[in-house]
Amino acid sequence: MGDLDADVLMPVMTRVRPTAKAVHDVRRLSGGASMESWVFAVESDESAIETFVLRRAQQAGHDGPEPMMAIPLATEAELIRQAHAHGVAVPEVIVELQPEDNLGTGFVMGHVAGETIPQRILRDPDMARARDRLAGQCGEALAKIHSIRTSGLAVDPPLDMVDGPKTIANLEAQLNEFGHASPIFSAALTWLETQATTCDTPVLVHGDFRHGNLMIGSDGLAAVLDWELAHLGDPMEDLGWLCAPSWRFGTMDRAVGGFGDRPQLFEAYEAASGVAVDADRVTFWEAVATLSGGSSVCSCTPRSRPGRIPR
Repeated sequence: MGDLDADVLMPVMTRVRPTAKAVHDVRRLSGGASMESWVFAVESDESAIETFVLRRAQQAGHDGPEPMMAIPLATEAELIRQAHAHGVAVPEVIVELQPEDNLGTGFVMGHVAGETIPQRILRDPDMARARDRLAGQCGEALAKIHSIRTSGLAVDPPLDMVDGPKTIANLEAQLNEFGHASPIFSAALTWLETQATTCDTPVLVHGDFRHGNLMIGSDGLAAVLDWELAHLGDPMEDLGWLCAPSWRFGTMDRAVGGFGDRPQLFEAYEAASGVAVDADRVTFWEAVATLSGGSSVCSCTPRSRPGRIPR
C-alpha cells in the first residue's frame, strides 16, 4: 500500500464518478509528517477532467517519523463536511476509503488551486492583492469555524476538550522530558500558568490555523486545510496561533502571519461572529504557540513536530 497507481484508484472513483474512464497523473505531494497527500486526475466519458487529492494515514514501512497524535481521518472528513456546510472555504470531501479498497484509511477531496509556501505568499508580487485581504478573510473563516455546532457532531471518539490549564500541563510534561532545566522556558511557563483560564463555552477549534495549512490564491484565502488537530476549546486559541512570530516567516512587523495586522483580523472576526475578541487571551495563546514551537524543536521527539503541542 506504499505507492499508488491509477489502477488502484479507479474503483474508488467509479463509486462517485460512474462515468469515469481513466485515472492518470498520480503523484505524491510534498510535506505531511503524519499524513500522505496524493493528487491525481480523473477523466470521464465526456472527456471532462477533474483533479482530486487523496489524504490518507502514513502507510507501514514509511521512512518518516512516527505519526503524531491526531483525530481519526473519518472525524477529519466529517469536520470538513461541516465546515463546508457553514460556508468555510474548504475542499469538498468526495468519498472515504473503505477496507475493500486496500488503500488504508483516508478520504478523497476536491483539488483547490493555490499556494501554501509562506515565502511565496509573503513576497511574490502577484500575491499582493491576496496579502491585503488575507487577515480579514482569516477572521471571517475562523468566525464560521467557531460557529459550527459541536453537540450534534457524529464523531467517535468525541473531540478532546483542551483549555488553557490542560495545554500548560501538556506543555510542561513535554518540557520535563528534556532532562535539563531551561530558565527561559521555566519563566515562560510560570507566566503562562498565571494567565491560563478555563473555557466555559468551548467551540470547535481548528487547532493549527497558520501558514502551510492555508491554501492561498490570487484573491486570498482559497481553503483551510489539515484539520487533524481540531478539538474543543477557546476560540481565541486559533487567533493567537495565527499571530505567533514563528508563522510570520521574517515579516515581523505584520503580526498576523506576516501578511496582516491584529486590528484587521480582530475586526473581521467580531463582525462575522458577533463575539468580542479578548486580546489578553489571544496574547496568552500566542505565547503558548511560541513556547510550543521552541520546546518541540528542542525535544525532537517522534511524538511531536515543531509548532504544536502533542494532544
